[in-house]
Amino acid sequence: MPSTFHRDQPFDGRVPPPDFANIETTRFCNLRCRMCIQFQDGTTVAGPHMELAEFERIASSLFPYVTRWQPSVSGEPTMSHGFEAMLALAERFGVKAEMFSNGTLLSPKMIERLAPNLGALSISFDGATADTFENIREGADFERVVGNIKSLVAHCRAHLPEDLQPFLSLNCTLMERNIRELPQLVRFASELGLDQLSCYHVFPVTDEMRRQSLVHHRELARACIDEAFAVAAEVELSLHVQALDQLTAATAVDRDKKRAIPTRDGVVEGLEKRSATHGDGRRWPELDARNPQFAAIQARRAEARAASGFPEPWTGAAANGESMWFCDFLWHKTYVSIGGDVRACCVDGNPVLGNLLQQPFEQVWNNDNYRNMRLRLAAKAPAPTCRGCMHIREERDPVLVARYLQGQRPPRADELPALPPALDPMQRRRQRSGPPPELSWPPEPWAHSYVLEFSLDDFASILFTTDGPMGGPAIRTSRYQVPLWAWRDAPVDRSIAYRVIACLPNERREVARGAVPAEVTPGP
Repeated sequence: MPSTFHRDQPFDGRVPPPDFANIETTRFCNLRCRMCIQFQDGTTVAGPHMELAEFERIASSLFPYVTRWQPSVSGEPTMSHGFEAMLALAERFGVKAEMFSNGTLLSPKMIERLAPNLGALSISFDGATADTFENIREGADFERVVGNIKSLVAHCRAHLPEDLQPFLSLNCTLMERNIRELPQLVRFASELGLDQLSCYHVFPVTDEMRRQSLVHHRELARACIDEAFAVAAEVELSLHVQALDQLTAATAVDRDKKRAIPTRDGVVEGLEKRSATHGDGRRWPELDARNPQFAAIQARRAEARAASGFPEPWTGAAANGESMWFCDFLWHKTYVSIGGDVRACCVDGNPVLGNLLQQPFEQVWNNDNYRNMRLRLAAKAPAPTCRGCMHIREERDPVLVARYLQGQRPPRADELPALPPALDPMQRRRQRSGPPPELSWPPEPWAHSYVLEFSLDDFASILFTTDGPMGGPAIRTSRYQVPLWAWRDAPVDRSIAYRVIACLPNERREVARGAVPAEVTPGP
């Protein structure tokens, strides 16, 4: 890699591999939170889970590169099928978990198994009083979750070496219902012995949450946030409040859309990102050299990087005054959903950039779609799906600009490639058209029920199955109505195979196969 900065050579969009992977291990959740997109869609009730075999295939492709992974984001990760086996696999690769959890299932057994594998755990906690907390997080018991948090903190502090203790925090979704309790919540987090309180603005997907959005209560929000930072300084707790971005603001005022595309970038004036870090802070637990597998893990990582064709991190000269737009998710992180689809992040409506059940990660990370998104962001002309997002920031530090652009300069607008249909919501169909189909097959005389399995790769892995107590009611007839949520999320440009398994008195037997064809004609 040359060490000089190339002002005459535009960034080509290729970057070293990420160090963080979010893998959607489940869509189930045991709560009914008022602001949850997935609960409002019925997803957290119907699932599905990622099958362990599918997780193993995805992890084997990703884990040689990353040091951190996050199980699930649209469901409660501790409900994942085979969760302990997933943790064990990550442990073999030397990858620590960075988790968000509702805290309801942190039993002593779960804490004991989870703690050594944690780099960070944030408990979603949306009120400083039982009344507010239980109103927003329906199905959760305030005192029980608080007790679980205390047990988690006590276990980690007592049983793990100082340098291997995870970073523990609360995560609050801000809205009019709880903003007045934010200063009290800061003090409460400190009393629990946590490291930090992080806050995000509610993404408003219902009429109730649109009214609750602080875009309509700006003066109240600013006053409460100011007071919260004063308390944080007093108790010496780190506090981070994300900006209210234009994407969220546009969705809060548009009653016809679940995800509006804003007409402007940036954030709402007066509700910018604010952060205060107190103390030295707990560091991310590095790979423990005392681990018997330390040498093997390091060798596996080095071998994977050498064989990948990924560029090495830039260590040369700094930039010469250029600035760029940057997103941590496009440069350092990746998101993989059930079924293997890769997206830049978990924000609803983001395009599919590849699939890890069909391609190795090496073919996805720097493919044309990923590179196009990075190029446009660096040139300050983001793809429509990125417009107005709080995670975009302008970077002026010449050392970081050179590092992010691999020693090249930001591309000019006239150097950008055409926006492909995959990245443009005006060119691509985001959902399958028409109502979901009803599938049927010849009845099996001795079957007491049927199971349907759906796959994108000839059943090497299962995209969705109706099997199990949480997969919906048992299918007693030779017909199956595909759920609306599954039809909405199904890939549009690929045929989806299904097979029917008859449950007989003494065996299970496949009795039919079929396919839902791809829809190749772009929609409006």
